[in-house]
Amino acid sequence: MSIKKLTQKGDRKEVTLLVAATELMHWSEENHSFVLTKGKVVLEVGASSVDIRLKSIVEIQ
Repeated sequence: MSIKKLTQKGDRKEVTLLVAATELMHWSEENHSFVLTKGKVVLEVGASSVDIRLKSIVEIQ
């Protein structure tokens, strides 16, 4: 998922992200299909994968 830059350096803004369940699925070798596993998932936001600036934990029920 790509997100357009919403702020300038030093700004703070509250945003809401809607994440479809299909975005959280992973490949299951056992089922030979994508599955959504119940439990906690860490969502990370950053400029890149090595520059994570925000983490949040969500629970899939």
